[in-house]
Amino acid sequence: MYGILIREGVGRGAWKNIGDYVQSIAQKQFLKDKETCFVEIEKLSEFKSEEPVNVIMNGWFMWHPEMFPPSPCINPLFISFHLTPSKEKDFFTPETIAYLKKYEPIGARDVRTANMMKAHGIDSYFSGCLTMTLGLDYKQDKEHDGDIFIVDPYMELFGDSDVHGLKRVWKYLGLVWHAIKYFRKVWKLKDKYINTTSSVFGRISLKLDEFICTADYYHIYSKRFSDEILLNAKYISAIVDNYMSNDEKFALADSNLRDYANAKCVITSRLHVSFPCLAVGTKNIFVIPSEKSEGEMKNYTGRVGELNDTVTIMELRDGKLQDKGTTLPEKITLANFPENKVGYRKYFDQLIKTVEKFISNNK
Repeated sequence: MYGILIREGVGRGAWKNIGDYVQSIAQKQFLKDKETCFVEIEKLSEFKSEEPVNVIMNGWFMWHPEMFPPSPCINPLFISFHLTPSKEKDFFTPETIAYLKKYEPIGARDVRTANMMKAHGIDSYFSGCLTMTLGLDYKQDKEHDGDIFIVDPYMELFGDSDVHGLKRVWKYLGLVWHAIKYFRKVWKLKDKYINTTSSVFGRISLKLDEFICTADYYHIYSKRFSDEILLNAKYISAIVDNYMSNDEKFALADSNLRDYANAKCVITSRLHVSFPCLAVGTKNIFVIPSEKSEGEMKNYTGRVGELNDTVTIMELRDGKLQDKGTTLPEKITLANFPENKVGYRKYFDQLIKTVEKFISNNK
């Protein structure tokens, strides 16, 4: 039997990152003819089965490191494994280190996880993310003639998280000016753009808050992206209702992947949008915070290492979207939207070989 890792998000509030289910779908595509069951990532040590269960251990680990190592009935393949840095101290107990050494080398989704493993004496390598293989099921043999998608475009209030004192007051006035200056454009975007930044005037008026945050977004992104893209895009978020059933979450993740596979282009701050787009050949740009914004960058450190030859990256720095690792057009349109890099292919081939070998050895 095979297990499919899921993170249902029980006890994690009303919202859920659907990217966890994209990771699960990346496993499912290899297991179509296999008997499967669900294995909850946050309860690995409590999992029970009367027979061995083979599990591809990819994805984001974990809110509850006390639930690791996994149950003895689990036979793991550690690949595309990401450990959140904030849990490093709690995760690497003597028991966990001994367990992981039994299954080394550990395939890490990012450089930082690989380095954490090595620092604790565990052999590890950078494997890339299993979602880079989603082209196996989702790549289409036709032109990308669907919608433009903008998925959680990265933003900081004022375009910079490090704004205080009189500078902050001046920035507030700038936001109001942007709302006036771009009124017609922002009016078209106000019911489409999904604001994930801090509140500006939320205590006074939620609608005013949304309008001004949308104006701030348009002010920054319109400097690098054409209105053809920004005003015609479909805006969606990877953060969804956590109270949906597993079937509903899988269905939503599947629907999103099919949309990305058909999209003209995608702009996102979500790796589990960018990587599947690479896999299906959809042009995409990955937007990250500035390296100087330590509060934000700590969530990205290591995640973008080794990706300069793989993902087209832009960085929000000092209120401007700036190129990172690649020189892009000053104003990006549908006509000159950059082609994807091809570096992911070296990880694609190795990921497939590693997973297929694991399945072949555990029939």
